[in-house]
Amino acid sequence: MILWPMFGATNQLLGGLAFLVIGFWLWRRKLPVWFVVPPMLFMLIMPAWAMGMSLPEWINPEQGDPKWALVIIGVATMALEVWMIVEALLLWPKVRGKLEAALPPLGADPVLATNPGRDGGRSC
Repeated sequence: MILWPMFGATNQLLGGLAFLVIGFWLWRRKLPVWFVVPPMLFMLIMPAWAMGMSLPEWINPEQGDPKWALVIIGVATMALEVWMIVEALLLWPKVRGKLEAALPPLGADPVLATNPGRDGGRSC
């Protein structure tokens, strides 16, 4: 229950970072990204703003001791978010049209579950 106030903001920030990954995936394939950018910006800015507004309240609450667990995790989360956004801004112009290498094809019998006869059908 101590970390519950942090849940909403971190959940929304994770959604914004997922939009960032989707945007990169589309951008690398030269597909349109216009429909991903507005929700991505909203999901990255608003929760960070809300968390930033809550930090002073967690440091100096009106009653009780400071909530240092919330402060430390909140600052660390915001630092990681800023780091990922800076990395994304640095890489965005460089990745357009550059696809990752294709994976090699799977072998004839990649998973034991496709051929259960070798071990008598046991699962372990």
